[in-house]
Amino acid sequence: WATLGNHDVMRGHGAEQMAFLGLPPLPYARSLPRVRFLFLDGNRPGDAAQTAWLAAHLADPAPQLFTVAVFHQPVFSCGIHGRTETVIRAWYDQHNSGRVSLVLNGHDHQYQRFLTAEGTTFIVTGGGGRNLYRLIPGCDAPEMRVGVVDHHFTGVEVYSDRMAVTAVTPEGAILDRVDIPAPLPPP
Repeated sequence: WATLGNHDVMRGHGAEQMAFLGLPPLPYARSLPRVRFLFLDGNRPGDAAQTAWLAAHLADPAPQLFTVAVFHQPVFSCGIHGRTETVIRAWYDQHNSGRVSLVLNGHDHQYQRFLTAEGTTFIVTGGGGRNLYRLIPGCDAPEMRVGVVDHHFTGVEVYSDRMAVTAVTPEGAILDRVDIPAPLPPP
């Protein structure tokens, strides 16, 4: 499963890449036991149809415990690209509504983890292989919990009572590990 980044779209190959992977156009949803994934196109957050699709999926009381949103441009970032204002305006309230446990983004080439006061975890996981970007000193992000400039992959394990997210270097060192508690059932 995948979503599109800015370079995919700028070069005009996004639809072809999705088709090559056997994936539908964005947005789309996929499920595994106990978790659903909502894949969005962060290149067009102002698209009304996509925003309505997100709202409809988040309004559905899914039987899964966890909802994970995945799109490229981050809500929070202390990297060179910084926060993505168009994404914040279009989707932040929906993602931070208590109905999304984890938001996974890329765009900035390092690892960053943020936690909002409402309990939503946002992770920038952009250290997959390209040149790394520095973190901006003095970045005003009170939600930031971890910021590391290193190549990594991010693994997500789902349990009955939590989701464990671990960022691991190619050498096997753990950069970060966080347990995200299962959301409370709706009243």
